Formats: sequence, structure tokens, C-alpha cells
Amino acid sequence: MKQPNFFMGLKNKVLLSVVILIAVTVFLFTYVALGIFQKSMDDKNESFYRQNIKNVSTHMNDYLDEIGAIANESNYNYDLQNYLRAISLEQNSSNYSELSSQANMRDYELAMQIFSSPLNDRTDITNIMVFGKKRMLLYRSIYSYIQVITDDTKSEWYQNAVEAEGKLVVTGPQRHAFLSSDAQEELTVSRSIYDSESGDFLGVILVDINTNEIEGYLNEISTENGGRICILNSNKELICDQTATKENNVDMSDEVVLEKISESIESDSQGRSIIQIDGEKYQIVFNTMERSGWIILALTPYNIYQSATFVNMIEILLLFFLLMVIIMIALNHLLGRIVMPVKSLMNMVDMADAGNLSLRAEVESRDEIGQLANSFNNMLDRIENLKEQVEDEQEGKRRMELQALQAQINPHFLYNTLDAIIWMAETDNRDIVPMTEALAKFFRISLNKGKEFIQMQGELNHVENYLVIQSMRYLDKFTYQIEVADDIKELLTIKLIIQPIVENCIYHGIKQKRGHGQIWIRAYRIENYIKVEIKDDGVGMNQETCENLLYSNEAFANSSGSGIGIKNVNERIQLSFGKSYGLHYESTLGVGTVVTVTLPVIEKSEIVKERWQ
Repeated sequence: MKQPNFFMGLKNKVLLSVVILIAVTVFLFTYVALGIFQKSMDDKNESFYRQNIKNVSTHMNDYLDEIGAIANESNYNYDLQNYLRAISLEQNSSNYSELSSQANMRDYELAMQIFSSPLNDRTDITNIMVFGKKRMLLYRSIYSYIQVITDDTKSEWYQNAVEAEGKLVVTGPQRHAFLSSDAQEELTVSRSIYDSESGDFLGVILVDINTNEIEGYLNEISTENGGRICILNSNKELICDQTATKENNVDMSDEVVLEKISESIESDSQGRSIIQIDGEKYQIVFNTMERSGWIILALTPYNIYQSATFVNMIEILLLFFLLMVIIMIALNHLLGRIVMPVKSLMNMVDMADAGNLSLRAEVESRDEIGQLANSFNNMLDRIENLKEQVEDEQEGKRRMELQALQAQINPHFLYNTLDAIIWMAETDNRDIVPMTEALAKFFRISLNKGKEFIQMQGELNHVENYLVIQSMRYLDKFTYQIEVADDIKELLTIKLIIQPIVENCIYHGIKQKRGHGQIWIRAYRIENYIKVEIKDDGVGMNQETCENLLYSNEAFANSSGSGIGIKNVNERIQLSFGKSYGLHYESTLGVGTVVTVTLPVIEKSEIVKERWQ
């Protein structure tokens, strides 16, 4: 039963705008709520780790003060001061000797005993050394000392200690060149040594410490949300960090990671930022220690501590979905008559877009939907008419192009062949009959009764007739050999595609060569392809000519041959069978050229006969 024809504006029917309004409102509410909650979680995580960082900074300052106290002993120890003072006088004198007196030897032994206790009692101290103005004076280490020809006073840690004028300087991690190869990269604590009486500079004391003590302390710190605390030096190089976890397995020693962290620290003055490492977001909270320049940094996976945000988001979305379901159920009856015709018309549009142009929409009303359906039907009618017209025009154009391409037989070839026949007739040459017979067969196969398709055997017979004519014209210039597989002889292909290639072999390969040439033609089948290889041992061509051969009509201009260019042959094949078929050239200068023709396997079926013959 037809629905009553009554007119009602479509805008009054679109009650779905109510749903859209609700959706936008809920979305905005969710967006704002999530933003506030995320900021709250960021602040909470920052506050937790900022307190941890503060505790680490306090502990590290105490630890460095403890190491500094050992280094500071050098400024107050009587025996060490006497020894360094004596060595300083010797270094300034013209007669320099390492230990010039028994008193110096006694002071040296007593000074060495000063640092034995810290080195033996502590596992974190590995080296305690004193360097004078020119060389090392005292040495206590768990590693072997290697004498190297270097000026240690030029080292960074030495220069920094001198410039600091008695203040503690921390450098590293580093490995000293004057230690054995088994020495590890360690932190260096150094400070200047001054004469307790005159205040003169006497040297620099060096205390090397490993990171065992620091790492042990860091691993005892409790963390949340998969966070990790690490320590960087003033050059943004890793000193040590907490053990990696499943949630936070970032390689803090990786140069790329350290570079990203360094850029984030330098660009952020508030001590907090968000960075991305290997596609994952991380929150960074950091603080710089004033005395050592170390950076205490906490790295927390953003997705872990924000997981609660996503849980809330899912709850809000579920509430939103429930609200939408209720609204849709309530409006379903009212919108049914409006939405269904629109959906039906949309489905028809999709089907038409897929190529089904025969369908038509039913026009059941006079409102905007009815008018749209009527316009849609009219559009399909016009598209079908235009499609048929374009197909007819394209088919005609394609046939004309094929006919034009195969009709490009240059009269010079016929003229030159007839001229050769006349010369043979005048000289009573016995080859006149075979040459005339070959010419007749050549043109008979070329015409092929107006048919476009020809058997592979016929196409290769056409090539053989051509070679017979040319071999008589160019006596003893070349020989040829043709091999055809039995399983392709009766398969079909378009005509006049092999002869132009052979023609190019003669005119641009064999003819330009000194002495005798050879042409090989081999046709065979590989799965669903026919392969025809034409090979000559002529002069060949360079790579540029070989690459441009199929794209330029001027690559092999020849006024004495058939006039069908290689580019045209390739276009005919691809126009008939597609871009996956055609010619392929390989050539080497002075060696020859190989042309491979790829054709489809076409059986002699009734469909082919009706369409092409």
C-alpha cells in the first residue's frame, strides 16, 4: 500500500540533531573532566617524586661531604704537608730529584699511611692519589699504576680542582689513562692542596669512587607507578640509576635517550616535562644539585599513572552509550519513516558506486527525499548513456590506433626489395624466384585477411620470409636460426610484432658490424606466458639508448625498413593485453642485443574468433 503523498520539510524531520547535541555536550564534558583529572595525576606523581628527589639530593650531598672529608685531610696532615712542601721546593730548584733526603722518605711513608685506612675500610673508594705541580706524588689504588707520557695537570679534573680554589670538585664517570686496563669508569672527587703555613699551592688530591654505594641507596628507595630515579652529571651523562623494571625498561645509558632527556631538561625551567621514548610517553621530574652539578631525575611511564584516567574515561563513555541507547529507543518510532528511506537511498548510492547502474530508487513521496530519489534515477540514466557512449568511442579509438600502428609499413622496404628482384632478373640470378616467393608470402601474412590475431607459427613464418629476403639482399652478411616450441605453434597473438624487432637487429646491429653476423630467434612457453627471445651479435648499444628505446620514436630512426618502431610494437602489445606484457631490452656495446617479448597464452577459442577474426 502506498504511503499518502504529503509534503513536509526534511529539516523538520531530522530529530537526530537532538542526539548530536547530547553527544557533543557529553563529549565536551568528558574532555574537560579528563583534562582536569590528568593534570591532577601529573601533579600528584610530580609531588611524590619531587620529595624522593629531595631526599636523594640530601643523601648525595652528605655522601660527597663524607668523601670530601677524606680529601680535605691533605690540607691538615702534618707529614703530608711536610712531604709536599719539600717536593715543591725540589721541583722549583734546578737540581730536581724525586726523594732527595731521608727526611723526605720518612714523610712519604707517613703520608702514604694516611690513605691506607679509607682504601681498606671502604668498598666504594678505589683510588687515592696526590698530584704535584708536575707529576703524581702519592699513590694508593686497587688498580695497577701505569706510567704514561702525559701531563696529568692538563686533565679536566685537575684543572677544575685548581680553578675551584679549595672547593670540592666532582667529575666523571671516567677512566684514567694512567691506570691499568682493568680499571672501571668511576667518579672522581678532587680538590686543591695548599700549604697550611704559607698558603702556597702544593698540588691536587684525587679520590676515585665507584657507584656501588650510590646504586645500593637508589635501589632501596620506594617508587610508584613504575618510576625510576637516576643521577646524571653536569654534562648530562649517566652516573647510575635504579634497576630497570618490566614497566620501565628504558636503557638510560643509550645516547639517544640521554640526548632527549638533556633537551627536555634544558628547555624546561620548572623541573617537569613530558618526553617520548620509543613511542611511549614518560614524565620527567628533576632537580639540580648546586654543589656537584648533578641532576637527580625521576622517569615515570605516563600510561601507568594515568591508567586511572582511562578507567574514568571508559565509565563516562559507558554512561554516554547508555544514554544514547535510551534516546535512540525513544526516538526510533518517530525517526523510522525518515531514516529508513535515507538508508535505502544510501545503499543504492553505494551499489551504483560499485558499478550497478541498472537499479532504480522507488519514489514514494514528494518531500526532499523523494526529490533526491528522482534526481538519483535521472542521474543513473544519464550515466548509463554516457558510459555506453564512452565505451563505444574508446573501442573505436583503440581499434583505429591498432590499425594505424600496424599500417605503418614503409614503402622503402617494398621499393628496395623490388629493386633487388629487378637486379636479379637482369643478371639471371637463380635466387629471384625464392626472393619473389618470400616477398609474396611476407605480404600475404601481413594482410592476414584483415584479421588482427594470427597463430604463433604464422607470425614466425612471416619473420622467416623477411629474413629470407634480407639475407638475399645482404649476401653473406648474416645467418639466422629460428626455434619454435611445438606447444605454442597454434597459440594466437597479434600480428606484425616480431618482424620489426628483427628488422632493428639487422639495420642497427648486424649491418653496422664488420664481418658476418648471427640472429637467433627462440619461442617457448613458461606457465601462462609466451616468451620470444631475439638475439643478435651486432654492435649493441649503450645503457641510455637501451633505456629510452621503448619510450622514443627517434631511438632507432630508419627509412629503409618497415617503419614500425619498437615503441609502437610495445604499445600495440600493451594496448591489447595490458602493462604486464611487452618488450624488454638488454644490450652490451660490442657484444650484441637480446630482446625478450612477453605475450599471454591465448587458445584458439570461439570467443577469440568472434572478437578478433
